[in-house]
Amino acid sequence: MSAEEDKILSYKNVPVRVAAEYLGVSLEFVRSGIERGSLPFGVCVTGSSGRRSFFISPNKLIEFAKGKKNDRPGAATPERSGG
Repeated sequence: MSAEEDKILSYKNVPVRVAAEYLGVSLEFVRSGIERGSLPFGVCVTGSSGRRSFFISPNKLIEFAKGKKNDRPGAATPERSGG
């Protein structure tokens, strides 16, 4: 496990900023992806005041990032490696 993953796992709820840095994307990309449901590692709750709160699972974030790394062209996957 990398030091970066250890940092992620130290959180019960990963801050959006930390998740964005880990994935190499913008804060708004993470926020809007969670709201739309296209980023499956977190949820967004909108309070009665309209304020949005994001809850990001450290384990799901790491699993997602590892899956995305395997989706790169040329990456070894069971389909590509014959396994």
